Amino acid sequence: MSTLPVARLVAVLALCAAFPLHAEYACKLPQSEYSAIEDLCPFSEGLAAFSIGGAWGYLDRQGRLAIPPTFDETQGFSEGLAPAAADDKWGYIDSTGRWAIAPTHREARHFSEGLAVVENEDGQDGVIDRNGRWIVPPGYMLIEPYANGLALARTKAWRQELLDRQGRIVHRFADDLDIGAQVWPGHFKATQKFAPELHHGDGRRQALASDSAPREHCGRQACFSEKKENDETRYRLIDGQGREIVATRFSEAADFTRGQATVRVGKSYGVIDEAGKFIVPAEFERIDALPNGMYLTMPKVEGTTRHIFDRQGKERLVLQCQWPDSRQYGDWLVLSACGSQAWVFHAAGQQFALDLRPPPVKPTADEEEDAAPIQIAAQADRLLVQRRYTKPDSYVDGVRFALLTPDKVLLTDSSPAFAGQFDGIDLITDQQHPRRHLTDLPLARLHKGYKTVGIVTADGNIVSDLAWQYDRNSDSNYNGRLPLHGPLVMKAGDKFGAITATGAWAIPPRYNSLGDFIDGLALARSDGQRLAIDSHGRSWPLPEEGRYQRLGNGLLADKNADDESRFLRLGNDGVTPVPGPEDIEDLGNAAIAGLVPARLKSGWGVLDNELRWVLPPTSRREPEALWQEGKFLGWRFEAAPAEAHGESAGSGLLAPDGKVVIAPRYHSLRVLEDADVALIEVEEHAGGETYRGLFRPDGSQFIAPAQANIRALGDGWFLAQPQTLTGIMDSAGRWVLAPGRYRLSELSPAGYARETVAGEPAYVRGDGSISTSSQPLAWPEETAAAWQKTETEIEGESDPLLTYRGFDWQQRLQLRGEALHDFAEGWTVLTRHYREQRYLAGSDGRLVGPLPYDEVEPVSGGLAMVVKTLPAGPRQPEAIQRIGFIDTRGKLVIPPRYEAASNFSEGRAAVVYQGNLGLIDERGKLLVHGGWRCGTQAVLLDGQGKAIWPAGKASCR
Repeated sequence: MSTLPVARLVAVLALCAAFPLHAEYACKLPQSEYSAIEDLCPFSEGLAAFSIGGAWGYLDRQGRLAIPPTFDETQGFSEGLAPAAADDKWGYIDSTGRWAIAPTHREARHFSEGLAVVENEDGQDGVIDRNGRWIVPPGYMLIEPYANGLALARTKAWRQELLDRQGRIVHRFADDLDIGAQVWPGHFKATQKFAPELHHGDGRRQALASDSAPREHCGRQACFSEKKENDETRYRLIDGQGREIVATRFSEAADFTRGQATVRVGKSYGVIDEAGKFIVPAEFERIDALPNGMYLTMPKVEGTTRHIFDRQGKERLVLQCQWPDSRQYGDWLVLSACGSQAWVFHAAGQQFALDLRPPPVKPTADEEEDAAPIQIAAQADRLLVQRRYTKPDSYVDGVRFALLTPDKVLLTDSSPAFAGQFDGIDLITDQQHPRRHLTDLPLARLHKGYKTVGIVTADGNIVSDLAWQYDRNSDSNYNGRLPLHGPLVMKAGDKFGAITATGAWAIPPRYNSLGDFIDGLALARSDGQRLAIDSHGRSWPLPEEGRYQRLGNGLLADKNADDESRFLRLGNDGVTPVPGPEDIEDLGNAAIAGLVPARLKSGWGVLDNELRWVLPPTSRREPEALWQEGKFLGWRFEAAPAEAHGESAGSGLLAPDGKVVIAPRYHSLRVLEDADVALIEVEEHAGGETYRGLFRPDGSQFIAPAQANIRALGDGWFLAQPQTLTGIMDSAGRWVLAPGRYRLSELSPAGYARETVAGEPAYVRGDGSISTSSQPLAWPEETAAAWQKTETEIEGESDPLLTYRGFDWQQRLQLRGEALHDFAEGWTVLTRHYREQRYLAGSDGRLVGPLPYDEVEPVSGGLAMVVKTLPAGPRQPEAIQRIGFIDTRGKLVIPPRYEAASNFSEGRAAVVYQGNLGLIDERGKLLVHGGWRCGTQAVLLDGQGKAIWPAGKASCR
C-alpha cells in the first residue's frame, strides 16, 4: 500500500480553499481514481462543489444535494455567486443553481468586493459587477482580484496599472517595476528591475534601454524579446533601444556568444549574427555550438552526414558518421569520430585531418576492436593525439599519433626518426598550468619496449642516447600545484641525472634517486645522503630524518619523526636553520611567490618567505592557490567566522605580494573561466538571492557585485544583468520601504518578514514599518501565526531551543524541539528526539503529547489530521497507513480508517474509504458518498446508503 503524501495534499486543498484554480486541479484526493464521486471540494458559504459522472453540482453541509450536477465545471461560492461553465462558456450561478450572469465568457474568477475578473474569447481580461455589466472592458493581459478597493492589471504591452472600483486608472507604474502582492491595504511588494549593462575590460560601459520589453539572451548590440503570439512563444530581435532589427519571428533562441546565436525558424535551425543576418542557413534539424565557436549541424534528411561550419558560415568539414566526440584543449578543438579518425582545429584557423586507424589501412573488425580510445594531451601550443593498438599476433602495443603545432604536423608515427625506433610517446605536461610554455623541458618522451628512451625537442627533432633508460616512476603528466620546471630527470644505468630541453646532461647521472625540479629545486639521495639540488647541479646535504617540503626561494620545511616542524634555508653558507612560528601543525603543499599556507590550532594562515604571518592563522580551511593561464593570481582564503558576513565564513583574496586585495565577505570566490583576461568572480547571498561581481586580480572592481548574471560575450565584452531589488510601494507609486536586498517572502497583511536593514536584524511590516531590537515597534493586532522563530542548538541535546518573538522583538514563547509548521489556530506541530516524537504545541505554552502517530498535520477547523500505521493481521496481510483526526487535547475524535482525507473546512472534510470519495462531519459521521448502480452508473448515496441522485428507480437492462 502506498504512503499518502499528507503535506502535499493539505497544501493542494489549501489552494482550493483560496479559489485560485478551477476545481479539477485542487479538489481531487489520492487513491480515489475509481470513486463514483470524482471531485469533492472544500466548503465555501455552506456549499461544496463536487463532480460525478462528468458533471458538476453542489452539496450542503448535511450532505444533501443542493444543486444537481448539471454543469460542465464549477468553482466555490464567494459573495453569493460561484463561477460555473456550460458548453465551454463561463458565467455565474446563485446558491439555488440559477444563472445570475449568463455563461458568455472564456474564463471566470471569483467575486471580491462586488467585482469579478473575466476573460473574453480573445484571452483578454476585464471586470464585471454583480449584474454582469462591464466596469473595466476587456483589454488587459491580466487583472488580479480586487482587494481594499484596488486591482492590479497588466497591459498587453506588459505595463502594470492600478485600477479602482470604478475601473479608473489610479496609477501607472514605471516600466522598470514589477508589482506583486498587496501586503497591506494600498501597499504592494514591488521589485525594482535594472537594464542589462555591457562592460569592456578597458573600462567602457554601455547600458541597454530600460523599457517594458523583456530581454533575453543579449549580445553586444542585440537581444531577443519574448512575446506570446497565438498562445505560442516567439522571439523578436531588438537593438539596445528596444527597436526591432528584423521582422523574422523565432521559435527558439539561444544566448549570443561572440556576436552569434542559434535560432529556430519554424522547425529548422540556423545561426544569425546581431544584425539578424543568417551565418548558417535555417535548414537543419539540429545545430550544436562547438567549444571553439564553430557549429556542428545535422541535415533534415535521414542519414549520418554531419556538417561543420565556422563563424563566417564557411563549411569546413563534412563527416559521414554520427555525432563526434568534441574536446577543447586551450586553443585546440579535437573532434574524434568515424572509427579512428580525428579532426583538429586551432584557433588561428589551421585544420588537420588525422587517420589513427591501426595498420593495415583497412583493418579487420577484430583489429579495430583491439585499438584503444583516442588519447589527447596538450601543453601550451603543442598537441598530441594518439591511439594505441595491439599488433596482430603479438603482445606488443603499437601507436598511431600526430604531434602538432598551430601551423604544422611536427611528428607522426610514420616519421623516419620514430618508425621502427620507438613504440610510445608521452607529451610532457603540467596539468595544473596547461598553457605554460615549458621552455626548459623537451616536448615529449619517447620509448620502445620500456627500454629505449628518447625525447622530442622544441623543433621536432628526436634525440636519443643509448645510456638513457626508461624509468617506470617517471611520469610525463605532472600534476603538482607549483609550476613544473626543467631540467628533465633521466635514468642512466642505475643512477639518475637530468637533461636539458635539447638532451644534454645538465646534471650528470650520479644520484640513487632524483625528483622533479619544482621552482628550481629537486630532492635527491646519493650513497645514503639526502640532498637538495638546484637546476645548475649545486647540492646541499640535508639531515636524514624528516619529511621535506620545498617552500620556494631556497626554503625547506621539515617535519621530524616527532611531528615537530623546522625550517632550513639553502644558501652560499650551506644549510642554515631558520626560526619560525612554534606549534605549526601543518603546511601547505608548496610555497608560491614566497608565500605558504600554514596551520596552527587556531586555524590556517599564510607565511611569507621570512616566516612572518601575512595572513593570521584564523581560517577554517587551507588557503587555495588561484591560477589563470599559468599565472599565479593569489590565495583564496576564508575569514574567521566572527569576521564573516552572513551565516558562513566569507572568502577573500590574498595577492602574491601578501596583501589582502579582496576583503573576505563573499560566499564564493573563483577565477572566471573562459575569459579573455584574468578576472575573479565573487558571489554574495542576501534576501534569498545571489549577487555576482567581477574583480581584477589587483583587487580593483570591474563589475560591482550586484548582478544576477554575468556572461562573457568575447572580445573583452561582458553582459551584466543587475539583480533586482525589492521594497514596498503605496498606491501612488511612492516607496514606503526603499528597494534593497530583501526577500519579503513572508510578508502579508497579517504577517511580517525578518530581514536585515542597515546591517541590523529587523522585522518589516506590509506598511513599511521597521522594528528592530534597538527601536522596537508594537503591533497589538498580531497573531501567533505571524511570530518569528529562531533555533538555538544546545550542546549534548538532540532538540534545539525554539524562541518565538513578536513584532516588538519581545519573547512570546519558548519550546524545545523542531516546529514543522507555523502556528495555525493557535497550534503548531512539534517534534522531538530526532523527529521520533510528535506533539501539539499551543501558543499559550500548552504541550500535548507525545502523540502515537506517524504524522501530525496542522490544526484546521479545531481538528488535526493524523497518520497511523496499522499492523498486519488476519484480514490485512500487510501493514498499511490510515488517516484519522484528533482534537487539540490529543483525543482521537475520528479513528484512522481513511486512505486519504482533506482538512476540515466549515466543519466538513472529504475522505476516501475503500477507494470511494465521501463527506464526513466533525464526529466522523458519513454524510454522503458515491456508489455504482449496476456496476457502471455513478450514483450519489446518503449516509445510510440511500440513493439521492439520479432520480428514478434502477434499471440494469
